[in-house]
Amino acid sequence: MSGYRLWFLLHATTLNEAFSVANSTMDEWFRDGILAEGDKGYILETDGNQMPGCGADDPERFMKTLNEAQRMRISTHRATVISTEAYLKKAGLKNGFADVGKLPLADAMDTDDRNDVEMAGWSLARLGRLVNRAAVPYAGLFNVETHNAGIDPEEMKEISKHPEEWALIPVVVG
Repeated sequence: MSGYRLWFLLHATTLNEAFSVANSTMDEWFRDGILAEGDKGYILETDGNQMPGCGADDPERFMKTLNEAQRMRISTHRATVISTEAYLKKAGLKNGFADVGKLPLADAMDTDDRNDVEMAGWSLARLGRLVNRAAVPYAGLFNVETHNAGIDPEEMKEISKHPEEWALIPVVVG
């Protein structure tokens, strides 16, 4: 698996506290099987121009980075919808998502015809994990407090009221 970059959103008022929580979360991802043996996971102390940040240090920069991370998550979701539609059509479903109920089981097919159907199934599973906010390496943003990928509008509203209680830590996993 190639590496995915994402942000861990967590309650913390100092970088030391944030790094500690992020490291514990990474350990949980390995223990819970989100990351497998052989995968790598590490905390970035710098992410190009994007540094780890605590809202307590710079609330405006923190909120800007949080909004960018959420936009990245939405962009990943949209790209996955588009690629899933393409895989479905390549698997012979002319109407894409409208025909998903017609997707055959790969093991019921000749070996030569399986690959497109298997890729369509893989992409549907990937899309499902994004839609249901599962903890996955490619989510873009993971809310450590709720154990969900991304943040909903109510969560964003609450975080924006008290950004000084939150931190964002960039990580690479996979």
